[in-house]
Amino acid sequence: MRYLLFSLLCTLSLIAVEKALPENVQTISSLGLLQAKNIDWEEVLDQKNIFKILFNDVALFLRSGGIIKSHSGSLDIHNQMLTLTSSDKISYKDQLFPLNLTAKKMECNLNDLDANNPFSSMTFSQDVHAIFDTNFYLEGEKACYFFRNDHRTISCYPKENNFCELRMDGHPIQAQFAEVDLDDKSCRLQKIQGRMHHLPFAFSSDELFWNKEKNSLILKKNVHIDHIHFGHITSEEVHLLQKNNSFEKIISEGTTQIQFRFSDLPSATLYCEGTIIVDNESMEIRAHAQNPKNPICFQDNNLTIYAEEAICSSIKEEQHIIPQKISLFKNVRFFHKTSPTITGLGCADIISYDPKTKIILLEAEKPKKVLFWQDDNALRISAPEIHITEDRQIIGKGCVRFAFNLEEEEFFQKLFSQYLWKP
Repeated sequence: MRYLLFSLLCTLSLIAVEKALPENVQTISSLGLLQAKNIDWEEVLDQKNIFKILFNDVALFLRSGGIIKSHSGSLDIHNQMLTLTSSDKISYKDQLFPLNLTAKKMECNLNDLDANNPFSSMTFSQDVHAIFDTNFYLEGEKACYFFRNDHRTISCYPKENNFCELRMDGHPIQAQFAEVDLDDKSCRLQKIQGRMHHLPFAFSSDELFWNKEKNSLILKKNVHIDHIHFGHITSEEVHLLQKNNSFEKIISEGTTQIQFRFSDLPSATLYCEGTIIVDNESMEIRAHAQNPKNPICFQDNNLTIYAEEAICSSIKEEQHIIPQKISLFKNVRFFHKTSPTITGLGCADIISYDPKTKIILLEAEKPKKVLFWQDDNALRISAPEIHITEDRQIIGKGCVRFAFNLEEEEFFQKLFSQYLWKP
């Protein structure tokens, strides 16, 4: 700070002595080299011995490697604030780093400068545009550019009640706040909404963390993903995994809900407290419960299933995704509305549901049996395999018994005692 003021004050002394405006003025300071076509000064109204230094056609060559050009500028001696302005735009270009930035105004507080830290921050405002490394674009109302210990970051803010506009690898995103780490090629966004370029989903969340080097994009808190094929996904944390500049998988952690959009599953929902993986290449959804006490839940109009694992497989026909089969595994419990007034309860190791035919297939691992009971107490079935058809026929396969043995009765009572009909 002292060096800049000293050189500028020396110039002002020449102006006072010669009573003329020098042209092509150069001043050297700890900030860098400042060139201007001419220089002048003015007293601040009602402030004795306090004045501003004025510049025209300014080029500021920063010691950090950047160049700033503007139509005009000023230095407020009292507040020690350097301001550059332009009716068109100020341009900043980093000679050592792939960063270009434009705005209509730039401010730098010279109180922050010292010999060991020649440049700490600059604030750009009014119609800010930044391009970094050709594949990252940022637009906002205000941007604070920090350079400390050879490390560069930009914090960007929008106009009031508006969004910053970003484009990352071609993906358009809006955010109410953006912090970009230029050295790590990563960023943190708040209150975001966006769409994946060439991919069938849009998203929003409270926070977004992106790291280009790790091909990682993480959404956190109040995450919503609108997938045109699979449906609407809500979660607390989602990882979007990239492959060949495209997002291959959606991985949701914590409490997740998928509201399916399939025509064959118009009202189906999948709940999971654990991990759900949506694979955009294989068209498959996999779910795994973190705790068996909080199982996965699949619900359709007449069917509710609980299990520890689930797989939903689909195929692509023209522009539509068609669900082929939904399978649930491990400690399967299900509730099936066998008629408008009667519900069937059961347990199995594997349950498969065909959304098109509406056929439910229940299977047990040997030597166990599938157990099925109706709440009117009119039917009990123990069998290795049970089929339930769309017209609500219940078909046992293999060695079928229409009664439970003592061990099966105790096990069934333990699972469903609160639902069982009692005489």
